[in-house]
This record gives sequence, structure tokens and C-alpha cells, in this order.
Amino acid sequence: MNLKAFTAVLILICLLNACDYSKYKYGFFEGNWVCINYLDTVQKYRSVYAARQQPMVELVFKRHVDSALWMYNGIERQLYGFKHITSNQVMFNDVYEKPLSVYINEEAYYLSYTTNQTQMVFVRPDERLVDTSNQAEWPTTTQQVIHSLVIAGIYKLSNQPIPVQFYLSGKISGWDLYNYYEVCTGGDCASFYEGDVLYLSNQKTGDYYTWEWNKRTVDIFELVPVHAKGEKPYYKKGNKLITLYKLK
Repeated sequence: MNLKAFTAVLILICLLNACDYSKYKYGFFEGNWVCINYLDTVQKYRSVYAARQQPMVELVFKRHVDSALWMYNGIERQLYGFKHITSNQVMFNDVYEKPLSVYINEEAYYLSYTTNQTQMVFVRPDERLVDTSNQAEWPTTTQQVIHSLVIAGIYKLSNQPIPVQFYLSGKISGWDLYNYYEVCTGGDCASFYEGDVLYLSNQKTGDYYTWEWNKRTVDIFELVPVHAKGEKPYYKKGNKLITLYKLK
């Protein structure tokens, strides 16, 4: 195809699509966004429980898809449709009682919206934190972001030379007692103990624990059920299971 013919085809394509390149501007929204209001508190105290009074929200946008996933408390998922207002603003009508405008700051690269006179600010987590293992269509980052802030890392045990590693995914290596962990971010496990809840498991069993940080040392304590048969589960802190010294 010569240059004149190619140019004619290009012009025709533009006419058929009305040369609407603006739709590509909405790619600014594409990806996962986590609420920094909540995460700042989690990071400061290394505690999910400390941030319990704040909303835990993650937004997931896809390019050219006029719906976004809203993730609440790490477990509740809901798709809401939106309309493009400008290249840096979209409008949701069904999330709250009133229409909600979500803006993107294209220079500083963060999302924000205001509800109940509170500005909610969202940032993009590292792509390595996006978990596609269970939700390939709408992958989220909440669980792995929380893991990165409160427990993931490499630790030393006082009685063994091999370090113990808590991976972002929930895998544990170097510990003969457990090989999987998950920090409770919501649901039933967040209601049966007034504090942070950590689930540890192996191929045979799983148990609930809580943790307490002291600089670079974290103590993990058993959670002991104290409810009568047939009642709603409730736990209290029991004996210390282990002390881990964080290397990195």
C-alpha cells in the first residue's frame, strides 16, 4: 500500500470513529487503587484493629469498562456502573445515596472522592501485590497490601539458624509448625476478638492467633475460645506461641 492509499485509509478510520481519541484518556483510572486513609493507620500501628473505625475500600477500574469493582473490608465485592464526565472525573450514582464524583490527579497520580465531609484518597499499590489467584477477572490487592504492612517479612527464630519467611501471598517457609497465614481484614473473624486476628494453618489444621509488635520483635499469642456451646464464637488472648525477630 502506497503512502496516499495508507493516508486515505487512516482518514476513513478516523471518520468512522469520529477521531475520538479521548476514550484513551480514561486509561488513567485503569488498575487497582487502595485507600491511603486506612492504610496509614495500619502501617503506623502495624495493626488492622487500630484502623477499625476507618473505611477499608479498594477500587478496581478496567480500561473501556464502564463499571468498577468496590471492595470493602477485604471481602465484600460489588460492581457499580459509572459515567465519564471528563478525562479526570467519573460519576457513580449507586454507591451512596447521592451521586459520587471520583477524581484522578493526573500529575500526582492519586484518586479521591469526598463523602460525609471526609476526603478519601486512593493510591496505586505495587503491581506485585495484585492477586489473581482467586479472582482473575477482577483481581484485588487488599489482602497482600495488609500482609506487607503488618506481618510479611523475614524473621529469625531463637532456636534455629534457618530464617522464617512470611510471603505476601500468605505462604510461610522455614517454620515446621505452619506453612500458611492470613490476616483477618473483615467478616466473622473480625468480630470474635477485640484485637488483631491472624489465621495460621498447615495441611492438617488451622488456628487463630493475635500479634503484638515491639520495635523489630513480634510476639504471636494463641486465641482461646471462651463461648458456651451454641453461642457466637468469642476468643481471648492466651499463651504466647512464639517470638519472631524481623531481619527485613
